[in-house]
Amino acid sequence: MTEARSYLPFDEWLYIRIYTGHRTADRILSEILYPLWDKYNKKGFSESWFFVRYSDPDFHLRFRAKMKNKGNSFKLLDELKQLIMPLKNAG
Repeated sequence: MTEARSYLPFDEWLYIRIYTGHRTADRILSEILYPLWDKYNKKGFSESWFFVRYSDPDFHLRFRAKMKNKGNSFKLLDELKQLIMPLKNAG
């Protein structure tokens, strides 16, 4: 069986862009994204993930996670929003 090369939103891969500065990106990766993904992985909700640093033209992180079902994608998105909001509010 051949794996699909394109997916619809929330099909299998969760895709998020987080626009931030370089130092805050490091903090988001180490204090938020990695622990959150680790939690979801240990619960069996996700299979794999990766991130890329981009500047096009503004610096941001692109985070992708392969989720086992759509419901888990929405849970992760909601939890991520709750964790990132204090950083956004702090400026």
